Amino acid sequence: MQKSTSLIFKSNLLAVAIITLSSGQVLASEAYQGESVALDPITRSYVLSNDGKEADFSEGGISREASKSIGLDMIMSDNVDLYSIPVAYGMPMQLFGGEEYLNLSGDIPYFNVEAPTGDENGLGDIGLTAEYFVENNGAILKAELNFKFPTGDEDVGLGTGSTDFGLGFTGRKRMGNLGFNSTLGYIIRGDATVNKVDVDYGNVFSFSGGAEYRVQKAFWLGANLAYVRSGTSDFDGGFEGDGLQTFDIIPNASYRINTNMTLTADLIFPVQESVVDGDFPADDPDRELSFSFGFNSEF
Repeated sequence: MQKSTSLIFKSNLLAVAIITLSSGQVLASEAYQGESVALDPITRSYVLSNDGKEADFSEGGISREASKSIGLDMIMSDNVDLYSIPVAYGMPMQLFGGEEYLNLSGDIPYFNVEAPTGDENGLGDIGLTAEYFVENNGAILKAELNFKFPTGDEDVGLGTGSTDFGLGFTGRKRMGNLGFNSTLGYIIRGDATVNKVDVDYGNVFSFSGGAEYRVQKAFWLGANLAYVRSGTSDFDGGFEGDGLQTFDIIPNASYRINTNMTLTADLIFPVQESVVDGDFPADDPDRELSFSFGFNSEF
């Protein structure tokens, strides 16, 4: 029994892993978080401190010009590597009569997964985001809507098979050489059929916040604390599968090469993890360090 439950966080690492034990019981886990919170496209946008629009705007104010950008994000973890191409288009707005900005973006992921059931690689779940920025007393406030679509193959661990919806709120401010940020997020996850088993995924709550310091004119170093909690999931037959809550420290760095190009890096250091008990609670996962590196360029 203990050996079977230890496989939960290793099988189908990007989907909710489903293990059928000899007794016929079906167990599930939060494999996204069990490997790295940065692998889920919506959660990643809530917990990683990046040098995106809110950082740029918090230094120089909201832009009055439209922009287009493309980039490359890489996430390296113990058993999963993610390569993602983010694309975005933004434009100034005045819905509330002030300095405002709308940014629309997409995230196209490609996964390499190493699992006991066999290695897999291919397209993951594509994410779309709409962000709305407002400047208030020198701080940048952002509300965002996130969507994740089931484009990855959930049966082999490249996706979850569900359509998810997220809502996040961010505040960020840079004052001279110091900066502060915080983000509150909530994800409503849908249902799916994974390996012929119906699952209604538990929702996800996240909170992150931190500070940063400008070492040089275009070089910032910082650190965030991130808490993520996924609720239990419901399965065929009335079973309730485990959820997972995690706590991470995330040191980060950003370097603006010029006005159009930026490099970012995040080290996701696991501090604590615990299973949110379902009907058949498993052992807590043993998470390892994961690393995120990104490059973004406007054109």
